[in-house]
This record gives sequence, structure tokens and C-alpha cells, in this order.
Amino acid sequence: MTKKKIFTIAGIAVGAVIVIGIVIWLIFFRGGSVAPSDPNEMVYVTSVADITGTGSLGMTAKYSGVVEPEKTLSVQKDDTKKIAELYVTVGQEVKVGDKLFSYDTDDLQMQLEEAQLQLESLKNRISTLNQQIDSLQKEKNKASSDEQLSYTLQIQSAQLEVKSTEYDQSTKAKEIENLKKSLENTDVIAEMAGVVKQINDGSNTNTSGSNSTNAYITILATGSYRVKGTATELNVYSLQKGVKMKVVSRVDPEQTWTGTVESVEREAANDNNNSGISYGSESSFTKATKYNFYLVLDDFKGLMLGQHVYVEPDEAKDVKTGIWLPSYYILNEGSKNYVWAVNDKNRIEKREVQLGKFDDTLSEYEITSGVTADDRLAVVEDRVHSGMYATDDISYKNQGNDSGDMNDAKTDDANGVMPAENGSDMDGNPNGYSPMPAESAVTESEGETDTAAGEASTADGVTTYENDGAASLGTVIGGATA
Repeated sequence: MTKKKIFTIAGIAVGAVIVIGIVIWLIFFRGGSVAPSDPNEMVYVTSVADITGTGSLGMTAKYSGVVEPEKTLSVQKDDTKKIAELYVTVGQEVKVGDKLFSYDTDDLQMQLEEAQLQLESLKNRISTLNQQIDSLQKEKNKASSDEQLSYTLQIQSAQLEVKSTEYDQSTKAKEIENLKKSLENTDVIAEMAGVVKQINDGSNTNTSGSNSTNAYITILATGSYRVKGTATELNVYSLQKGVKMKVVSRVDPEQTWTGTVESVEREAANDNNNSGISYGSESSFTKATKYNFYLVLDDFKGLMLGQHVYVEPDEAKDVKTGIWLPSYYILNEGSKNYVWAVNDKNRIEKREVQLGKFDDTLSEYEITSGVTADDRLAVVEDRVHSGMYATDDISYKNQGNDSGDMNDAKTDDANGVMPAENGSDMDGNPNGYSPMPAESAVTESEGETDTAAGEASTADGVTTYENDGAASLGTVIGGATA
């Protein structure tokens, strides 16, 4: 065999080895990072750091908020009437009983006179019909048997018309009564003390503030304030009624107030700025729907109506440390607990974790071992299984769950199923501390976006709460409340 053939065979062998090596490398080392063609084999994941609020969202959760009155009075006008005079302007303070506007009495008087003429006409019509009925009845009594049916039908028709006209008469009488009352009360007065925020006269100039309503005049109550905060789908479940919060001035961080969460809306905020909060890198912006929550303040001295503030947990009591995960990330199988974590091949694996204490206020478990802040996790759903491809594309967060109802998240905690824990329940007093929200809608880190409605945070992951409470490999534990 010549040297040339030997070199040729050797070259072919080396090339084959290289090709085989590349194939093996692609299969075993790169295979896990290739997204599958079937979207049902992809699952949305969020980093532990972002779930717990210790990632790019900052160590301390903050929400944007604005000071607003506890009450708002919307004064409607009758579109069938003309406005004679407007007595108030935007920004003017009004007291109970102050005139807001008055209707045109000339127009009302004309409507009243016209209605009275129509009522008189209806009365005359009824009188005429009754005379016709009497006349037909007399003729029927004299008519032959062959003509009886014809007279009967004419009489019945006239009687039906009488009933219809009597109904119109009663309706017109009520209309006249209302018109008379309107003439006696042409002035519309303020039923609440406050400040005129908006006058809707068909233009956009008579408005104080960014939000508008369909009311003719909007009055904001003075004296008592509350704070309207803005959360996102990332962290709205971290807020519960009765939780103590701290309100911080944006101008002077040393100036603070305290309050309690009065209510948390589970429907998306419906205002002019609710196009969604953008977050993520500049090359891949996604949106998070906003949800409003409201604080009742212990004291509002020094606050101004419309003032923008920060809202954060009141940490005057105990502060949780370590990793705390919402219960819908925990899978229980007998005496062991697991999470759906992402491995180094970007695939989902079932990983055992050790649980510590339980916070029943926020339905969160302390994780003593098994995951770190750098891990990425998927919410427990019946469709999730080992080997699925992990993605941070928000469009996959509802994959396999068509309901999309944020209030449908359920766990077995409500049925008395408790996990195998390694610690006690917050030292026997889970309500004796001020919990930290899972994530922040607003942070002081780089990438913060300030809008009229508040801060829009930057976060790479989105926590989804939709699941039907069942898992294919076990039982979801915890009790995430809606």
C-alpha cells in the first residue's frame, strides 16, 4: 500500500472521527438548548431572584403610588336639557350646597307646555273613543244577527285603543310631573365638599389630571386621603388585605407615613396609562399588566392631593431572610418536596428541596436547601414534566391553561394538605411580621422607567399564577389566595 493511500485513508478516518464528534457534541451538549418545534413542550420559567424580589428588582420591594381622595363625586347632567350657567371652574373648592350649574328654564318651560298639550290631546282621544263605543253598542243592539260579529269586532278594537291611549296618558302625566320638578329645581348643587377636578364640556382643556370620566363635573373630596398603588402581574399576589405598608416621599425619603392595604383589585387597571409596564432588556421588551391596590393611611399630614409616592413593606417588625418561594412553585410527593427547576441543558428537571418555615399570610415557604437565587423555576402545573424546554418568553406563561383567570390559582392547602416541612410555622406566629412582596413593581436600580402613573420596573421573568391545582406527579402544596 502506497504512502499516498495510507494518508488518504488516515485523512478520511480523522474526518469521520471529527464528524462523529461534532454530532455527539450537538446531541449531548447542545441538544438541550435547541427549542422544540412543539410549543406544548416549552414552559415559562422565572429566576428565583426575581420571584423573591432579590434580583434586578432590588432587595426591597417598592411600588409606585399616588395620593388621591377617599371619595370622588361624579355629577351627571341631563343631556335632554340645556345648561344655562356654570358656576364653578376646575380647581375651585366647593362646599356642600354650593351651586355647580343650572339648566335653561325657558327650554324646560317649552317642554312642559308641549307635554301639557299632548296630555290634553290624549284625554280628548279617549273621550272620542268612548263615545264611538257607546254609539257602536247602540247600533249593535238594533242590528241583525248577521251584523253582530262586525259590530263586536269594532267595539273590541276601540276598547283596545282606549287602553293604549290611557297608558300613554299616564306616561305623559309622569313626564309633566318631572318637568315641573325640574323647573322648581333648576340648580344642581354639590352634595360633597371638595375640589373640582374636571368639567367635561366636550373639550380637553377643563381637566385637572390625566384621567377623565364621562361625568359632567368630577369633585374630589378634601380632608381624607388614601394612596392608590400600582402592582403588576409579577407581584400582585404578594399584596393581601390588612398588610401594613409604608409610604415614602419621593422628594424626601426621610418623610414617611404608614397605612394598611384596604383592597387589591384582581381586574386589570382600566385607565389611560394601562398599556402595560415594559420590562426586560432593550432588545426584548415585554409587558406586564397593571393592577391597583389601595392603602388607608394612619395619618396623612403633609401629603398633597396628586402627590406621587413610593409604597413598600413596613419593615418595622421582623424581616424575612433567605429564599422564600410561593406555594405554587412547590410539588409535594409523600414526605418529599420538589420544584421544577432548569438544568444546565436548559431543560426542566424535578429537583428535591428542603422546606423550613411557612408564612400563611403570603402562602410562602422558606427553602433551606435545593435551590439558589440563580436557579430558574416553573410554576407547578399538570402539564409540566421533566425534559421540557425552559423559556423566559412571556407568551408561554399561559401555555396549556386556557382559562387565564388569575383567581383560579388553587392549592391543596385549603383542603388541609400540609407539606413535609423541616421547620416551624414562623415561630408559631406567621402574622407577627411584615412580609416582603415577591417582586417589585418599582426599583431604584438601573433601568427604572418613570411615568405619570408610576415606575415601570425592568425584570427578565414573569411569575404566572394560573394553574388548576393538580400536578401530574404529585400534589401542589400551599394556599395561594386570590
